[in-house]
Amino acid sequence: MRPALMEALTDVPTCRLDTPMSEVEDLIGDASFVLAVDERDVVLGKVLARSVDAAAGEGRARDHLIEGPTTVRADEDLDALTERMERADTSSVIVTTPEGRLLGLFVR
Repeated sequence: MRPALMEALTDVPTCRLDTPMSEVEDLIGDASFVLAVDERDVVLGKVLARSVDAAAGEGRARDHLIEGPTTVRADEDLDALTERMERADTSSVIVTTPEGRLLGLFVR
């Protein structure tokens, strides 16, 4: 693992698929999304803040899930990753293990 990337990771709020949206609303805080993970912390998808707002506490995370978010591995070259993120006009990317387990969020 490249230490620079691992040191730059931040925590990201998580929930389970069956988490009530009222709880997701409590979890999200100032974040732009909450990641849905399974019992092994494998990333299943994300629930966007705008979906949390629109749900008004109704339903469960699975009802508002965007499946298959883009992820990168922890051994990704930091310079190359930052360059790709700039080209894609994205400010953050989810970092996982090869098995898809959540490690954190890289924010440029």
